[in-house]
Amino acid sequence: YSIVCVIFSSELSSVLNFKVTHRVGVVAKEWRWVMVDPKTLALIIPIDQNPKSISRERFVSLLEYCEEELGVERILAVFNRPEMSEGFPRTLRYVGFRVLPPDAVPTPFSSDNFFVMSYHV
Repeated sequence: YSIVCVIFSSELSSVLNFKVTHRVGVVAKEWRWVMVDPKTLALIIPIDQNPKSISRERFVSLLEYCEEELGVERILAVFNRPEMSEGFPRTLRYVGFRVLPPDAVPTPFSSDNFFVMSYHV
């Protein structure tokens, strides 16, 4: 996928950046994250993510951490559109993620290049 680095938000301290990176890595070491705005965290997920390799408990724990510790109101799951398949996005629908319409995809993502799902906490 094309976004491969964690963008250190000015909203978060470096210690908190480390904690979030660790929490995301506990769910899946290949995942990355970025704060889109002070209330929105985006998870950059490889499209070939095998749903069976993700612990539901760890994923739910990450969602809870984002809500309780970071105070985010929305979590985005972001996938490269050219490589899009149904696999993991289908699984995310079962835990409450919904597809964002193209005109609602936030910067820095482009609806031409990314498929984005949203979860409101």
